[in-house]
Amino acid sequence: MFILNIMSTYLTYTVNRYETAKKLLVDAVDNNKSVYLMGRGGNGKSNLLQDVHTGLLEKKYRVFHETPQHDYLLRKSIYCVQSPEQVRLTDSKNTIVINMNKLYNGKYNTKYDHQYENFDYSENKNCF
Repeated sequence: MFILNIMSTYLTYTVNRYETAKKLLVDAVDNNKSVYLMGRGGNGKSNLLQDVHTGLLEKKYRVFHETPQHDYLLRKSIYCVQSPEQVRLTDSKNTIVINMNKLYNGKYNTKYDHQYENFDYSENKNCF
């Protein structure tokens, strides 16, 4: 697992295990953080949300399955996005990004290792 700090704002976790993504999401929800689950289709975002569904209901979280249409981030929300360009930079202290792009059907897949490898997480070059 890599930990990157995007412009000293959003803490981003790039995971290669489904269990790691699940633990990060549960910890974020327990701490009332907003979360971006990032990954193209078929990497386990929906399964992950189903696995933690009860906890999300208990904590009164909202889940959005598309790019936010508003310029602000709603607290206690989970945003499912497919690319870094869809992440909105708003509340750095209470938001994390879980990058699931290295997973396929919830399992590590080297086929996708190259995805976003040239994405510059350190500068705001990509509207991230």
